[in-house]
Amino acid sequence: MARPHIVIAGGGGSAGARGAYLAGLLALDGFRVTFWTEGAPLVELRAHGLTLTDHAGMAQRVDVDGLTWTDQTGCFRHADVVLITAPAAENRVLAARIEAELRPRTVVITLQVGVPQQDLLTSDLPGCDLRGGILAFDVLALGQGCFYRTSAGPMIIGGGRGDLAARLCLPGLDVRHSREVEALQWGRFLVDLMGAVNALSGMRLRMQMLNRGWRRLMADQWAEALAVLGAHGLRPILTTTARPAGTIPRLLRMPTAVFRRVADDLLPHASALRSPVAQDLMQRVPTEGGALQGALMLMGAAREVPTPVASMLWDVLQTAEMARQGLPDLPVRALRRELASQKRG
Repeated sequence: MARPHIVIAGGGGSAGARGAYLAGLLALDGFRVTFWTEGAPLVELRAHGLTLTDHAGMAQRVDVDGLTWTDQTGCFRHADVVLITAPAAENRVLAARIEAELRPRTVVITLQVGVPQQDLLTSDLPGCDLRGGILAFDVLALGQGCFYRTSAGPMIIGGGRGDLAARLCLPGLDVRHSREVEALQWGRFLVDLMGAVNALSGMRLRMQMLNRGWRRLMADQWAEALAVLGAHGLRPILTTTARPAGTIPRLLRMPTAVFRRVADDLLPHASALRSPVAQDLMQRVPTEGGALQGALMLMGAAREVPTPVASMLWDVLQTAEMARQGLPDLPVRALRRELASQKRG
């Protein structure tokens, strides 16, 4: 059976980094891949090409005939499979641009940060085989067309006709089907919420996670999110640890000497790095805080569940984005003061 022609809808910042990395990895294994993006990311690829690196020491320049990049939406009419990594905020505009190009029953997989998008896109992309998915790893844009995968972990997609996961599997990319993909997406949502805390601190992840003051703020954000998801009847499943999502706040609040005993189970391989939200701030591009803290606030309001931590983090993050000064390097006590001030207000 012929391999599917894959079109990846990317974007800027960390969203585009995930798409570019997948495009390169699939092309290196012989897939026909088109990476669709616009603006600065496309200019960078045209100038420097594409190079993949990872936590295990891989460094591979992608110079193969099977990979092309373009800003022309006509590429979608040739797609058998579309992987969407573009920011979720761009979905309605993206869907309007590509809907007429897609053939009936084209498989469209959303690999986006934030609230699961597959059901939200149903009315915008009628006739497509829409599936949810997650990447259980992060990718950082290092500049000059170089993208770094931070840890091991699979790509997990929803089931459907055909064994698509087996067809997409390749060395360096474990692809799996799951009947619980939405629960896994909500688990990924919980993990990604922590990116804003890391970005505002300016610290590397491992250093921050070994600071009890920061862990307590992370625990408060996590507990707040669990309350909101619970009010909506949602049950998140984590891919980063076998521990139930509900146990994480208690672990984060442990004294550091005790937390160190479980740290390796909770921290990713790339814990010496910074989060994708931090990388976006460093590169002066919009973060995905709106798809995370912003979305949590809306979900909380819909069930009358207060979300003061998410509100504070989103306000401060937006200020940092507008300042365009990179990482703000805030102490945790400053965020606690801001949280107290908002509660009084």
